Order: sequence, then structure tokens, then C-alpha cells
Amino acid sequence: MLIRIALTAALLVAASSTLAQTNYVRNGKLDLTTNRGNTEAFVKLRASTKAEDVLTWWTGSVFAVEPGVKPVRLFGFEGFNVARMLKLEDGSYQMLTREFAVYRDPTTNEILKTWKNPYTNEVNEVFHVQNDPVNHIMGAGEGGRAYIMPWVFKGNSAFLQIDVPLAYPSPLPVKDYPAESAGDLYVGSEHFGFYADTRDLLSPRTSNIAMELTWTRNGPWLPWMRMGQRPGLMMFVAMGKKLSGFGEMSEDLQALVKAKHPKFLKAPTEKVEPNATTWNTYRAYLKEKQGG
Repeated sequence: MLIRIALTAALLVAASSTLAQTNYVRNGKLDLTTNRGNTEAFVKLRASTKAEDVLTWWTGSVFAVEPGVKPVRLFGFEGFNVARMLKLEDGSYQMLTREFAVYRDPTTNEILKTWKNPYTNEVNEVFHVQNDPVNHIMGAGEGGRAYIMPWVFKGNSAFLQIDVPLAYPSPLPVKDYPAESAGDLYVGSEHFGFYADTRDLLSPRTSNIAMELTWTRNGPWLPWMRMGQRPGLMMFVAMGKKLSGFGEMSEDLQALVKAKHPKFLKAPTEKVEPNATTWNTYRAYLKEKQGG
């Protein structure tokens, strides 16, 4: 796979009549009616058009939602994603990332190691989010499928909402994992809100811009909670932003990652398949714990 770094700002704004510039820059701004304009805008919003590590952090809460019952805040939640974008020959980008997040005590805010489950009365070992890799192709090459994002602009504020409905066979089928599995089909959704300055977003001179976000996720009970097929779901609600470095995160989260999970300090540098989720990562953990 041929990979190259994104065009420099100088090339983008030079007095040139190249096809690439004509395709996605108009009147000195990225043209969001084009695939390439959308690709460049979204990649620098999400990370950077240069092949550099970019850290995105979030913090929030995790609720239990049962039919007919008021939702209950079970955990605090804090984590990060570290991403690197590699520009491909066709103008799209290979996103290479990994992400780590912890569950916190809802009262003390301490990172949990164990949790007394109020629904089962079991003491559960807490399995924090350790997804590696989380990769994706962003954008479409020339002549590819339409890649037009649903941008909303209000003055100098740029908004983008992305909704991701999910339904696929669970990596933890009920017959093999009756306590850990909520069902044979994983059903959930994720909802992202991104916020940035319109001028930075549309400028061909910028490669990495300030970004704030909101994130909501609905999905089955977490497998380490060992809730089986009990009716209900988990709701994650979080907010965050890009950070300039790990030193801006909570000290206890920094210490945990550096001591026990140091690979999450850097983004991957090459594509690896398949992507990881908490479900297949936890399945691998169980198999290792059980000796294969």
C-alpha cells in the first residue's frame, strides 16, 4: 500500500492550476461540495493531515437503563484515543488508532479494580477499555463513493453530527458465555458531535485544528459485569477535546497507562486487522485466563 504525507500548506495555497487543487480548494477555502474537501476537513478535525500522533480525550458517565426504572449512574468514565492519519495515493486516509478508558467510582472518582454489582451481588473484576487497533479508511479517492459530511455552520462555529447504528453477531455467544453475553446479536449505537472554528476548518493552511466533542453510546451490559440476558442496556455520555499531550490528562490515568499499558501512549504506525472492541478483547482475556 503506497502511503504519503498530506500535501503541505504551501502546496495547497500556491498559485497552481493542478487538478488536486482545483478539485477541493475554491476561493482560498476547502470546497465541502467535493470528496477531497470533505476528507481534508474531517481528517484535520478528527486528527491531523500530517502523519503525527494526535490525542483525543473524553470524560463522562455510564448509566444502567432498565425497562420501567429510572436510569442509574453506575460509573464515571474517562479515556483517550491516540490517532495517526496516513494519506493514501488516492487522497483518502488510513486512520490508525488505539484507545484506552477507565471506569471510575461514581462517588470517590477512583479508578475501579473491582465492583460490587448491585444487580447480582457478585464482586466483579473491572475490565477497562483496551481497544487496539481501531482503524478506518477516511474519505474517498477521486472517482470514489460520495464522501460529503453533514456539516452545519453558524457564524464561526462548525458543527458535525455522526450517528453509527450497530448490529452484528456478538463475539460472545450465549451458549459459550452465558454470564458474559447479553445476546447472540450485538445491538447498539454511537453518536458523535464535533465542534470547531469554521475558519480553521476551511483553511487549506491548517493541518490539525482544535476540536471539542460529545459522545453517546447505547449498548448491551458490559461482559465483565456478568449480567447475562437481563433486560436493559448501558448508556455512555461523555464530552472531550483534543489535547496537546498526555500531561493534560488525570494523573492517575497517566500513571496507570505508563505502568501497565504503555503501548497506548503512541498510535499504531501500520495497519493491523481486525479492529478490537471490548467484547472481542474481553473474550481473548477470558481465553488467556482459562489457559486457552
